Amino acid sequence: MTWKQLLSLSLACSFGLLCSCTSGGSSSDQTDTVSGNACSDLNIKILNGEQCKQSISPVVLVIALANDRSFGATCSGTLITPTTVLTAAHCLVFDTPVTMAVRAGPQTLAVSEVIPHPLYPYSGLSSGLVPVTNYDIGIIKLAKASSITPVSIVGSRSVGKNEQLAVFGYGLDQYDKGVEEYGVDALKATHVRVSDRQENLIITSYDDTKTGACEGDSGGPLTAQVDGSTAIVGVVQGGTNPDHPQAAGCGDGYFDVFTAVHESDVFNFITSHAPGVNVL
Repeated sequence: MTWKQLLSLSLACSFGLLCSCTSGGSSSDQTDTVSGNACSDLNIKILNGEQCKQSISPVVLVIALANDRSFGATCSGTLITPTTVLTAAHCLVFDTPVTMAVRAGPQTLAVSEVIPHPLYPYSGLSSGLVPVTNYDIGIIKLAKASSITPVSIVGSRSVGKNEQLAVFGYGLDQYDKGVEEYGVDALKATHVRVSDRQENLIITSYDDTKTGACEGDSGGPLTAQVDGSTAIVGVVQGGTNPDHPQAAGCGDGYFDVFTAVHESDVFNFITSHAPGVNVL
């Protein structure tokens, strides 16, 4: 998406012209038995996911515009306190100075500070690669509080293989369409199944369920039900293919990688910068 399109989206949102939210994935009205009703997991309105049509969602659109207007980028994130958004570190680090904003339900909110995890191995945009790492996690501090109810994070609860979880984001769907085509109606959700665990990482396989995250879903939440409530267990990093390790992507042959939030280095980072976050 060009900076002009992103600027138009940001301005339109700020004047209330675009008011509904949806997450990266599919615009199909039907889902398979694995997907189920993922949108209901967050009471809100990805590849082969369902479009979420509620106007107020704690899953937010993160917008970055280069100050020199050379590029624009979007990611996903989640409100974990009224003034704190949880996202991926690679959504916050750029070679060029940027201005960031967050689209949260009917609100467009200014950003006061961005904080990538200090152990995130940022190698610069010039490399063209987002490294798979245990620390692709970041915090956005908002200049004003949002009125939208935030989402909890897990504390000690771990995630096991074959567990079904829900993922949300504003990324591309199976038709290669996303924010550019749908605006803030790009939010979608789907269920995925855990195929592996490695250190701080949760891994799901697109081939297992034919659903998953894609470009623009980075920073979005991976959620589980904990004692009847929804909580974030991971944050979208991106997709990787063992046969093409230098090519990030999504779809057939790709695995989605998520940063697990309950691991100590990640959990302590989140809670230190979001002291009001609810932990389940």
